[in-house]
Amino acid sequence: QKAAENAMKHLPGYYTDGKKLTQPQMALVAVDPHNGYVKAMIGGRGQDKFNRATLAVRQPGSAFKPFVYLTAMQNGYSPASVIEDKEEEFSPGWKPQNSDRAWHGKVSLRTALVRSMNVPTVKLAQEVGVSKIINNAEKMGITTLVDSGAYSDANLAMALGGLSKGVNPLEMAAAYGVLASNGMYCKPIALLKIVDREGKVLYEAKPEPKRVIDAEAAYLTTNMLQDVLISGTAGGMGIGRPAAGKTGTTDIDDNSYFVGGSPYAVIGVWTGYQNPSRLRNTNASKSVFQSLMGAYLNTKQLKQFTTDSSVTSAVYCTQSGNLAGPGCPTATGWYERSNMPSECTQHQNTNTTSSRSEEEEESSSSNTSSSESSSSSSSSSSSSSSSSSASSSSSSSAA
Repeated sequence: QKAAENAMKHLPGYYTDGKKLTQPQMALVAVDPHNGYVKAMIGGRGQDKFNRATLAVRQPGSAFKPFVYLTAMQNGYSPASVIEDKEEEFSPGWKPQNSDRAWHGKVSLRTALVRSMNVPTVKLAQEVGVSKIINNAEKMGITTLVDSGAYSDANLAMALGGLSKGVNPLEMAAAYGVLASNGMYCKPIALLKIVDREGKVLYEAKPEPKRVIDAEAAYLTTNMLQDVLISGTAGGMGIGRPAAGKTGTTDIDDNSYFVGGSPYAVIGVWTGYQNPSRLRNTNASKSVFQSLMGAYLNTKQLKQFTTDSSVTSAVYCTQSGNLAGPGCPTATGWYERSNMPSECTQHQNTNTTSSRSEEEEESSSSNTSSSESSSSSSSSSSSSSSSSSASSSSSSSAA
């Protein structure tokens, strides 16, 4: 808790509003993914009684994208699967763009997530089904989604974090904890025990881990998110220990999320104005996360994200996503043993020299169980709420 309070020094203070609250505000939650114990919680600057960590429901932007990619991992895709990034109209008048306003052609799912590309994410959500994504998010502890009606989140804008209501930091941290613990959900526990004056235990919390996601899909998603802190939208964070996470900002930069974890803890950070308006600096959430996670891991032994033998590495073709054949440009990818792709035959009759593609390659620091990571640069993501027809409001995100 003290380290979390110290990390608040990275939160800028631009002005004091009419209620004498320094803006922007922030919220932070740190949980142990293996038992749900809340290790730290900050609900604001301490100038009011509103606990933003549990009560402030705000738009997550691209921090919601991992739910899309996790669902894909459960439905026959791998981090090396190829998807095309090109202009596409998903509903009348809605053509989402990437933050760099460019198209990148065929990219792996890893690249699309690490670089927080919007169009591949929406296309992937369309392919796997929005209902499956929402179902996974709810199984992982998100309770604020709208399942039906005119304002239902069952539309493609949801893939970019465009939600009717939003999410809160406590539930986002617990949901990312499912990834860090290989698919096990632990309900957050803030109150451990109540005893009377004589020491008699009146109440004691008991963690109840529950499998909600298969271990292989959770590990593969975490493995991709490790690269976010190495070469993606939070690259250069410099934690120096295995960690994974995702940035998230809205299309008008009025909310900034960073949610990430290690084998020891998961931290969710939100920054924004009390009355939503454009942030001058969307990097504060990442800076607070970096400070707190770094300080916490410095007290722990080095530990990797791990999985069992059901996940293995293999050399794949970066153009087709299949296992590499003769003449393929190659990289090393991770797969479920039960879901290995076939061998690529596109380059057998060419003189293409095999090469390692830096753009598509898996984290070079990953071993059988994990990737070392360090992170953080800024990026922005956007989102917008849209109706179930896929919306009268468009959403573009990239953080």
